[in-house]
Amino acid sequence: MSTKIKNVAKYSAMIALILILSKLIGTIREFVIAAQFGASIDSDIFKIATRVPYIFYASVGAALTTTFIPIFTKVKDDTKKANEFFNNIINILFVCSFILVILGMVFSPQLTQTMVSGFKGDEVTKTVSKIGRAHV
Repeated sequence: MSTKIKNVAKYSAMIALILILSKLIGTIREFVIAAQFGASIDSDIFKIATRVPYIFYASVGAALTTTFIPIFTKVKDDTKKANEFFNNIINILFVCSFILVILGMVFSPQLTQTMVSGFKGDEVTKTVSKIGRAHV
């Protein structure tokens, strides 16, 4: 087998192992949450409060995956261009993330109502306060 095929196989195995490890850690996290909160409104509040920031995180990750990697692959041979491109992406990511956090904190009540229309009064207030903490 050629070296290139061996490298692809090695990196594919590493990615598969990381994905399996991620799923295992996620399962452990769910067990800990279930043990801590049980089947209660507090567990629902916790899940919603962590889901809203995750949606922002997943959106940014998807955007980076679909745009950064193909463009960086084209400029990687020119170190100066690659560094400039990478620095620009990091700066844009920082500014956009900062803006998303501020918007998320300001519009936490509306986000909460959108995500869980069944919450009333104190449940919404608790969730909004936890979303603010999850963003930071």
